[in-house]
Amino acid sequence: MHALEQEVKLDTGPGWHVPDLEGVLPGSSVGRPEVLQLDAVYYDTDDAALGRHRMTLRLRSERVGGGEPVRQWTLKLPAPASGEVEARTEVNREVPEGPLSTPEEVPPGVPADISGLVTAATLGHHLHPVAHLSTVRERRRVTTSDGRLLAEVDHDSVTGTNLLLAARGHPAATVTFCEVEVELAPGAALETATAIVERLMAAGARRSDRHSKVGTVLERTDSSGRAGPGLSPGQAPDGAPGGRARELVRRQAGDCLSVLAQTEPYIKLGDPGPEHVHKARVATRRTRAVLRALARAGAARGQATATSSGAAHGAGAEGQLVEELQWLGQVLGRARDAEVRLGSLERLRASLRPEDSEGAEELVALARADHQAARADLVLALHSERYLGAVQALAAVAESPEAGGLAGPLGAQPARTVAAVLVASQWRSVRRALRAAAQGTTDQQLHRARIKTKQLRYLAELAGTTLDRRKDRRHAQETALLATDLQDLLGELHDSQVMSGWLARAAARCPAGAAPAEAPGPPPGDGAPGQAEEAVPDGPPTPAPVVAGLLLAAVRREQVDLGRRWPLAWKRLERQAPGRRARRDAGARAEH
Repeated sequence: MHALEQEVKLDTGPGWHVPDLEGVLPGSSVGRPEVLQLDAVYYDTDDAALGRHRMTLRLRSERVGGGEPVRQWTLKLPAPASGEVEARTEVNREVPEGPLSTPEEVPPGVPADISGLVTAATLGHHLHPVAHLSTVRERRRVTTSDGRLLAEVDHDSVTGTNLLLAARGHPAATVTFCEVEVELAPGAALETATAIVERLMAAGARRSDRHSKVGTVLERTDSSGRAGPGLSPGQAPDGAPGGRARELVRRQAGDCLSVLAQTEPYIKLGDPGPEHVHKARVATRRTRAVLRALARAGAARGQATATSSGAAHGAGAEGQLVEELQWLGQVLGRARDAEVRLGSLERLRASLRPEDSEGAEELVALARADHQAARADLVLALHSERYLGAVQALAAVAESPEAGGLAGPLGAQPARTVAAVLVASQWRSVRRALRAAAQGTTDQQLHRARIKTKQLRYLAELAGTTLDRRKDRRHAQETALLATDLQDLLGELHDSQVMSGWLARAAARCPAGAAPAEAPGPPPGDGAPGQAEEAVPDGPPTPAPVVAGLLLAAVRREQVDLGRRWPLAWKRLERQAPGRRARRDAGARAEH
């Protein structure tokens, strides 16, 4: 079970008391304080991997009054924040055993269904106890006049012990502190938290810059200065002016790993939000594009013994990581394509006549089954040893001062110089692909042009972070935006082409039998299929194969429209070509 938690944390000093909250919102009331005894053991890896990704994992025993304790595993994952309200997703698993009474008690191991959600964060490393927290919680519930819960205000007195120190043979270190949390009830407006927080701050509470209690305990008791992988003292920030090309590789690997760590739990939990798969796919493909571009650039300059293809796909660490990213991108891509196809089909279905709804639902059911199968394959892949090896390889590159050697002979060169070379090289590749597409316009040529344009966008975005001249940064950013526009149009065209093939195959899978030749739709320009017949009374249900033909006609009309639009987007992008821009700049200087 998982749910969204929205809360605001405030620091309080010794002797602070919760003020009277009656009337904090019009018509609200506040219940009597309820005292809870909370006892929790927090888990992490030796290098605080969960903490670096703003995750926490605990086994907590909760006792209300003199009642029986409830014991529960809770994994908290970061979620998009809403204003000043911090949002986290809680994954809970109840266990039947009794409470954890002392720090000395040996807690159980982390269940596999919990630890398996955070492979990219932990890299498969062992999760073990790092802190023990004992909390006395004074809870107040703020409700509406009819008893509906708006928020809970929890004033916590915490005693925390650093278990890592004891494991290293040092004396146990304990810290005490107080804080107050305002947690919104599901569906409550953000204004509720704002009003309560203002009342608490007027009474002396202060906004907290901490994200978790366990983080506070570890920070206040551990003076060793442990930290996650980062830059060495004096090292230029990744990709900044003055940095080296190998730092671009480090950044890409680290960014990719971070996105996978954020999205992997939601994908495995079956969260319906499509952006999780999309973000993971983009991060994977972006990193692969940078690695391949560096390999080609090194080979083209005669600084590497391998050919462009060999550098990208050959044996060794470089080729292996690129291949693993390609595999992961393909698995993510199939799931994402199935999501897009299902969404497109539901959009098209909304424009059909009532008598077509039954046949359309059969097609949607097939698309939904395909989507579920693709998601199941993705989840299996994310639980595999191959996936673990891929994220471990990414971490090794992100943490290596030499970026694992993946930058090749270009690694020691200035990042801005190498980034400019990569963009110029990709420009030539994009130009060849799009000119071929403009002449032949086959599906395969357009698909290839889309991929090349997407890679240009990635490299231009990367270059924009390395250049020190404002004019150069602006040009790179404009190139990336125009490439995105063209990529989006070519992507829509590719999706519609894939949809055409899927509709033809789906019609044959429907119970009504084999699909006929494409069913006629309204004339081009007349809008949605069946629109001209909307005034006709409902007829008998249309068989699914016929509905597939109607939708196929609509999809092909969309293809015609996209086929007219993408060349215009290419012309706008082509004006940004490095050679043309240099000639324009030279001409402007000559005029002056």
